[in-house]
Amino acid sequence: MFCSYEGQPLNRHTWGDWIEIYCKKMRTRIRPYDLRHVFALEFLRNGANAFTAQRALGHSTMEMTRRYVALVNDDLKTEHAKASPVDRLIKSTKAKRNTKI
Repeated sequence: MFCSYEGQPLNRHTWGDWIEIYCKKMRTRIRPYDLRHVFALEFLRNGANAFTAQRALGHSTMEMTRRYVALVNDDLKTEHAKASPVDRLIKSTKAKRNTKI
């Protein structure tokens, strides 16, 4: 996907070196793993299925991918609780009952 100045594929050491240089300039700390983690979560949040994520991340088993899917499912539960029309209807009904008393 990305290549070095010489046109060769980037390896993990090159990535690590570049990230270290940019982090020093920004006075922050980001590890290559952090970028991989964010990619996995955003990939799944944007609709990729778990099997595609497993292949994209290079996981040999579904076990590690399952951890990312669990985090995304927690996101879904949180967002559902905030935006559920059913929950809003129940809250509205309870509020009406409480005002009649």
